[in-house]
Amino acid sequence: MKFPTISTLSLAVLAGVSLVTPAFAIVTIDSVLVGNINNANDAATGSVYGAMTYAYQIAKNETTISQYAGFLNAVAATNSFTLGKR
Repeated sequence: MKFPTISTLSLAVLAGVSLVTPAFAIVTIDSVLVGNINNANDAATGSVYGAMTYAYQIAKNETTISQYAGFLNAVAATNSFTLGKR
């Protein structure tokens, strides 16, 4: 059975919020290091894209709806970002 996943953009937002909230520790997302620093742009893109000047972590697998829901529930427990309030 294939589980629903969220988009890469949603994952980026999730990762960004995780840097500022300890609630994220409840949700486990395996990551890998992308560390080929100072590689050249990819010739297949006309040498426009592909260069990287810093190392970073990225999710090893797609984030499932269950992981995302767990994250949202953990953040909502403290609601330090006033989520859901207008």
